[in-house]
Amino acid sequence: MKKLALLLVVLLSVLVSSAVARGAYVVRQGDCLSAIGQSQNLFWQEIAKLNKINSPYLIYPGEKLSLPKPEKILIIKASGKEKMRVKVSTKHFFWQNPGADKYQGTVDEALKLLEYPIQVRKMLKRKIRYNRFNDYTIKNGDHIQAMTFGKNKVEYNVIADWENPKRKITKISKDKSSDLAAKKYSVIFQKVKYSVIYPYWCGNWSRLKDRLIPKLPQKTSTAPKFFSVSRNAIAKKNEITYIPPGEECKTFEQEPTIGVWIYKNGLAKGRGIYIEYLTWLRNSTIFGLNGNQVCGGANYNLGWSPGVGIYGYYSPGESRISSYDWKEWGIGPQIGIKYSAIDKQNHFWQWQAKLRLIYEWSNGNNTEGYWKRQSGWKPGFYTEYTRIESENFLWGLTAEGWIDWNQKIDSSWSGDSPSSRGQLAVSAFGQWKLNNNWQFRGIGSLFYQDWDYYLGLRVTPEFRWKETIMFGPMLSLPIHLGSVYDGIARSNLITYGAFIRLELGTPIRAINRRRRMDSIRKTDAEWLNKLQKMPFHSETVQINKGGVS
Repeated sequence: MKKLALLLVVLLSVLVSSAVARGAYVVRQGDCLSAIGQSQNLFWQEIAKLNKINSPYLIYPGEKLSLPKPEKILIIKASGKEKMRVKVSTKHFFWQNPGADKYQGTVDEALKLLEYPIQVRKMLKRKIRYNRFNDYTIKNGDHIQAMTFGKNKVEYNVIADWENPKRKITKISKDKSSDLAAKKYSVIFQKVKYSVIYPYWCGNWSRLKDRLIPKLPQKTSTAPKFFSVSRNAIAKKNEITYIPPGEECKTFEQEPTIGVWIYKNGLAKGRGIYIEYLTWLRNSTIFGLNGNQVCGGANYNLGWSPGVGIYGYYSPGESRISSYDWKEWGIGPQIGIKYSAIDKQNHFWQWQAKLRLIYEWSNGNNTEGYWKRQSGWKPGFYTEYTRIESENFLWGLTAEGWIDWNQKIDSSWSGDSPSSRGQLAVSAFGQWKLNNNWQFRGIGSLFYQDWDYYLGLRVTPEFRWKETIMFGPMLSLPIHLGSVYDGIARSNLITYGAFIRLELGTPIRAINRRRRMDSIRKTDAEWLNKLQKMPFHSETVQINKGGVS
């Protein structure tokens, strides 16, 4: 009994201290919010929030700061000098609208907001980077220690309250379809288990209650080979702790794109439209299910993905110094390969390559009676590398090229020969996040046209709305010109234009994600109902290492 009592004292050595009544705090020379928070047993984020102090969180000597109402701070002794300081608020935050204020910061910022120790943050980031998690279900009425919201906001003592809008958690709903699936990452540091969860639906990183890991006493005798247990106890345990295993399946990621453009210079003007469609075969993990009924979701695994699709375009134009005009169009299949990964610095990167083969037609004529028709195959390639450096910035490199193959010509002039259709463009870009909906991408490109030996520089400022609608101006400047342009001023070859592009991959993934979550809820509810109706007889059975007998 003495050993047991000593063990309980060590494991549950809890000091609960109440903060003294507070009204205001006068800032002194050398003060900072974190130091004030420590001296007052408060979290500095709440002091900043109460006094409406925003980043970079500047305070000044003599300034009066309002302090939050007294709260309790739970200090749990771990090992050595390490202690856990856990907030136990006298008020609750009722989480009523999952997904209404999604977290917008980075993973690193979320772990700092949730106030994990530095070493714990490193361990959690490693688990998150390699996607090592367990399935977790958030139920109505659950208590969560802290949860991130919006742009670097955090709420403490959170209660899941989406089925009790009057904020009275008096009865837990039995409707399992309202449960939220989540990823749970856990690490153990200095005999304390830390856990962070990531709900699929809303993406609000949340800290679960930290738990001391008891040091089990060493066994003094050999356990019997068999022991007795009630089957009712087995049923009860399964109903409480069993979560259907995650399964992997193959699913398709759809990426349709359509774009239009116009251009003009001193010699010509034109316009065009292009379409591109690719479907990628992806590995997708489905959580909380016993089958593959909802394959086709949007939580894709990292690694290799093959793709297949089509590519086509149409572009008419006309000369501004003569009566000649022309039309060009082409269409054909394309295949692709894509690789996605996360590096040791927790940065996501992706590489993709596409091979295209289109059949192209072009014809032109003027009022003087000249005409020309040309057709043939046109193989092409596209490759792209993209790397996300932070929540607000990413960069990438692209290359695209075309060559002509087996071109045929029919012309009113017997001396005509097929014109070359080869071209090459190499680009670099940087993209900055402006707010939740808008991004800006700056693109610089070097391009070469084989038919007129034109080497130029293109600059494209691109505005992006929800990674779906992209638009902006274009400006092209000549660097080197072929002999065909002898006697023509370079200023006539400065080309300007505009474009707009619609990429539907992002909204399609969002729709699939919502459908997937609805299917998970429905399937989990059906499975749990079946499990609860399973008959169990009240009898004593024997259990050994092989299971139930």
